[in-house]
Amino acid sequence: WKNDVNGQWTFGTHFLYEIGNNPEKIAFASRLAVMLIFVLLGALVYRWAFEKYGRWPALLALFLTVFSPNILAHSRYVTTDVGAAFAFLFALYFFVKFADKPSKKHLLYAGLAFGLAQLIKFSLILLVPLYVFVFLVFCIVKHRRFNIGRSLGSLAVMFVIGYALVWPVYRFHVLNYPPERQKNDIEYILNSHPFRPGVKTVLWLTEKPLFRPYAQYFTGLLMVFQRAGGGNTTYFLGEVSSTAWKSYFPITYLLKETIPALILILTALTTLLYSMVVRRERLKITIKSFVLNNTAEFVWTSFIILYWATSIAGNLNIGVRHVLPTFPFIYLLTAGALKKWASKNGLVSMRPVRVSIIAVLMLWLAVETAGSYPYFLAYFNEFAGGPANGYKYMADSNLDWGQDLKRL
Repeated sequence: WKNDVNGQWTFGTHFLYEIGNNPEKIAFASRLAVMLIFVLLGALVYRWAFEKYGRWPALLALFLTVFSPNILAHSRYVTTDVGAAFAFLFALYFFVKFADKPSKKHLLYAGLAFGLAQLIKFSLILLVPLYVFVFLVFCIVKHRRFNIGRSLGSLAVMFVIGYALVWPVYRFHVLNYPPERQKNDIEYILNSHPFRPGVKTVLWLTEKPLFRPYAQYFTGLLMVFQRAGGGNTTYFLGEVSSTAWKSYFPITYLLKETIPALILILTALTTLLYSMVVRRERLKITIKSFVLNNTAEFVWTSFIILYWATSIAGNLNIGVRHVLPTFPFIYLLTAGALKKWASKNGLVSMRPVRVSIIAVLMLWLAVETAGSYPYFLAYFNEFAGGPANGYKYMADSNLDWGQDLKRL
């Protein structure tokens, strides 16, 4: 691996299987780390929902999260998707805290959370345009009450704190990495990258000892964009192609999400649309008042739209896991809307029939997910004819990753 720029594959096989190590123990220990992140994800979903809506909506959001077969599937393998879901939730939790109550403490926490997110998965770079978008919207809706200069400075400080956290971690990546070798490797890896100004900037960073860790970080970032743009040959609805389908993620989501969860999400969406459109004049709900009074919901919705739009516009269709980071936010919004739907008299008392419907759907979800154990990865709902027929619609990480090779 020292002499071959892509020698990590050979080295990995050698390390796991050829020098006397126990690959099962290594895999188990590695998976425990991902399972821990899954536990933290559930805890944070509950906490944020509890702070926003109270106990039973928080339990509902938590229930939807931990009984999602898709989240469960990826919370037990050594991959980055559940980590990304947690990182987005963690970063946005502290970002909203700062947006609601600006202070030096909240700014520090938001910056550190942003930096941690950048270290977990490269797709977390989407936080940058999201933060800028929220800043611009606040500039418009808050108008005179919004100090643009101070807020722009706070946003810059947040990014500086975050990327200051990135530096020491990537410092270890280049600690014994000769500068000339690093530069040559980057030139080889990014040789065909279409964004040449970015490649030139990264190569320039390799020449500056202080910035070499950032050269390594941004190399990884450019590799991800190159991977997403290059596509991947896969199967979808009877076709095999390396070019992405615009309908891929919406259809995959409808076939991979459980039907009870889809019903709850549709009910929540209908409730929100009814409140915003039909009853807008009576309740005086406008986009401006929504942003001002519901910062968290505005940020959640903006993130879901941004992430789905980016995924659909991309050229990589290899699994519903690529939109998995939006699942917790969808469940949070669902829990909040269902609280309104199931409540009456100013949210003081509950409607027994509607509460019973939610309870039945949650029971259905629990039974459905438990019935798919331990094959969560291959889960497809009844619209697809269940897991036995999922292969007719799509493959790759929607169906199998070779994780059961030993058992086979």
